[in-house]
Amino acid sequence: QAARNAAGCGPMEGSAACPCMGTHGQPVLEMAGQHVIVGTTEDQAGRLFPSTYGQQCTAHAQAEDPACQGLFPAEHCTRAWCFVDPCTCQDPEMQLAPEFVTTEFGTRLYVSSA
Repeated sequence: QAARNAAGCGPMEGSAACPCMGTHGQPVLEMAGQHVIVGTTEDQAGRLFPSTYGQQCTAHAQAEDPACQGLFPAEHCTRAWCFVDPCTCQDPEMQLAPEFVTTEFGTRLYVSSA
C-alpha cells in the first residue's frame, strides 16, 4: 500500500464517491489451469480475461490491445479503474463495461476510474 500511495495511486477499493464492487458478476471458468472470465460483447466475444479482472481499482492488463504494447502504452492502458455499481457511484464519467453484456444476475456492468 505504501508504494501505491507514493506513486499517487488511489485506494484499491475505489473512492468513497464511487467504490469498486469487488466483483465482475461473470462466471469463472478453469482453462488450462487458469481461472478466467470470457468477454461477451460483440467486440470482445470469446476473449479471455483473468478472473480478478476489474475487481480492484488498478490498471488491468490489456495484452490484446496493440495500443498497450511497447515502451509507451496509450494512457487508457495504464489508467486505474474497476467495476462499479451505477446506483452508488457518483462518477459522471462512469460508463458501460465494453467487455461484458450483462452480469450473471442479468444487470449491466459499469466501469469507473474515479
